[in-house]
Amino acid sequence: MRQVRTEFEVRTGEKKVCEVNSNDVETLTWCHGCRQPELTVTSNPNVAGIWLREQIESWKPVVDAVHAKGGIFFCQIVHVGRVSDPDFKPNGQAPISSTNKPLSGNSREPRPLRIDEIPYIVNDFRIAARNAMEAGFDGVEIHGAHGFLIDQFLKDQVNDRTDKYVLPVIKIRYENKG
Repeated sequence: MRQVRTEFEVRTGEKKVCEVNSNDVETLTWCHGCRQPELTVTSNPNVAGIWLREQIESWKPVVDAVHAKGGIFFCQIVHVGRVSDPDFKPNGQAPISSTNKPLSGNSREPRPLRIDEIPYIVNDFRIAARNAMEAGFDGVEIHGAHGFLIDQFLKDQVNDRTDKYVLPVIKIRYENKG
């Protein structure tokens, strides 16, 4: 039986411990809720991250344990956008989105991203992907569904923009890349 123990410091300063005691690769990949690193500190302080040097180093023994069992380990990166918990936003900031439409049940109105901010979000994904590869992950999956930020730009019920990120233009660009 292989044991891996690693610590993650979350935004609140609280330390979370990820302990794995298993011969099963699937159990190793789940890692007690630490399976999905998040690229930014916007949603929940209990989510393991991949944006700080310490977090990159903390992932290495977990990834090594999966590889030692013959597993392949992808890091799924996500920006939750308006889905973020408003209680964890620094300085009471509004969550960001493609729109100012709040999520059902979330009393906080999101702030639509300005055009000049969007390249910075794209760059955050690039940095997170690079960090995941440095941590030893075999690949990166960008989570763009379930109402998270990318999905907020792709859903006509949400994206009400009138600029170059208006929904039909995004869908045409997306479909032509595939």
